[in-house]
Amino acid sequence: MSSRNIVCILVASLLILMISGCGNNTDKVKNGKRNKTDKITYGEAFAKTFENGTWTELQEKDNLGNTLVQFTGKISQGFHDYAVEKLTKSGNRSMFVNGCHYLAAEIKAGKTAEDSDITFDTTMFPIGKTGLVFTDRIEDYLSSKDNNEKITTLVDFYKKKYFEPGTEVTLKFSVIYKGKIIKIYDAASKNWEYDMMFSGTQGPDNVIRTVFDYAIE
Repeated sequence: MSSRNIVCILVASLLILMISGCGNNTDKVKNGKRNKTDKITYGEAFAKTFENGTWTELQEKDNLGNTLVQFTGKISQGFHDYAVEKLTKSGNRSMFVNGCHYLAAEIKAGKTAEDSDITFDTTMFPIGKTGLVFTDRIEDYLSSKDNNEKITTLVDFYKKKYFEPGTEVTLKFSVIYKGKIIKIYDAASKNWEYDMMFSGTQGPDNVIRTVFDYAIE
């Protein structure tokens, strides 16, 4: 075989690799890391945390025009158990306050009637009919022994919603500077919309932090 033919074959092989997606944006996210000190990639962390995971490069762009890559999967039982165990360490007061805000958000959105897990009277708690948490009443509420059963009811409800197993999640990542920077752009799940920990501008970062805490342990 002549040297010219060998060169042609090598060039063709390189073109095939490029076309087949070597180093594509999806791979860049899967093989990327949250920070330089992490020992595992996003792909490895998600494989440990979620079930039935799929990765897709989207046609839509982020608000700065960067490419978006989306991960879709379902929360595993192990991840839920870990997250709830960690949540429990924050104490009953913290869980009750978070539960109040979660329930208040559902009330405000008019979604309580659609939630099959609400089998209790929502008016039992320091929450207004329009979904306003009466924060100035919480301490007195918690200090009354008459409210112990009600407190347990709301805390158990919130624990079930907290990274609920089997719930589908959608995580979007921005691919910046041709993959030199991978940044979480959006995190969505049916329960996060009502959870003050995982909604808002800091929500996606809080989700990723919890995922990596679990995956690295």
